[in-house]
Amino acid sequence: MNCFNKWIEFFNQKPNKLNHSETSFAGSFADRMANDYQQKHFDDTISKWNTKALQCCNEAKEKFFNILTFPSGGWMIDMFDEKEMKEDENDDEMNCSNSSNESAKREDSVRLNQMVAIRKLYIPYICIILCEMFSKMGLDKELIEISDIVASERYKLYDLFDLSQMKSLLNKIALASVQLLENNKFDFLGY
Repeated sequence: MNCFNKWIEFFNQKPNKLNHSETSFAGSFADRMANDYQQKHFDDTISKWNTKALQCCNEAKEKFFNILTFPSGGWMIDMFDEKEMKEDENDDEMNCSNSSNESAKREDSVRLNQMVAIRKLYIPYICIILCEMFSKMGLDKELIEISDIVASERYKLYDLFDLSQMKSLLNKIALASVQLLENNKFDFLGY
């Protein structure tokens, strides 16, 4: 989140556009040279700002994508094998159930529910933040990458979205697809 906060803080410091009056081009040679110098200085400042904003955006993208594509099952998912859990359940059924096994089972169930709740809270939020960031930076192709990750059967992030969150995400992706088509840079999927 720190990387995103760094990006948003820097993004909001974008230099203001120069206001050239219409008479400035009809003025003296010295006025035109001064205006040209100001424009060149402004273009350099904007170029440096764009480079730094893109750098901050890429840092935030890397951190957030690491959460979305976390290895071994995903972010906030225990790394145990489902077969082991089923075997443990079968063993518990065969053995006399004692209170320690039941309390451990309840704790595992509570932990699993808490982690699912955390994932349902933060994963859609992260996707929406990434969409906003990419949209403001004009990175429509990267915005389309989010749809690939969310729709992936490997990560199954689509299960974590409620209907309104999914609609919001799909609207942002649709707008990015239209932008890609209008700019003729890529096809509507960013390829």
